[in-house]
Amino acid sequence: MNLILPIDGQIPDEIDNREKACEYAASLAKEYKSEVCLVLSRRESVWFKRDCSLKFETTDKTGIKATPHMSVRNKQFVFGVGV
Repeated sequence: MNLILPIDGQIPDEIDNREKACEYAASLAKEYKSEVCLVLSRRESVWFKRDCSLKFETTDKTGIKATPHMSVRNKQFVFGVGV
């Protein structure tokens, strides 16, 4: 599991399940006053708002390639992947 913050972060070793990881990520969102993305796997992510509430969860569907992207003002930008 990884965190995407204003800085990249790792989950401490003592956090060993999804529930604890979500609690930890939510607490960091509140502490940093920033949105936080908890990456549970290549297919699953959980986003938290600045107030530590759940923003949304994503799960990529089997057979659909997950592509790195970002959105700015409702416009989506897809990142190319180098070879």
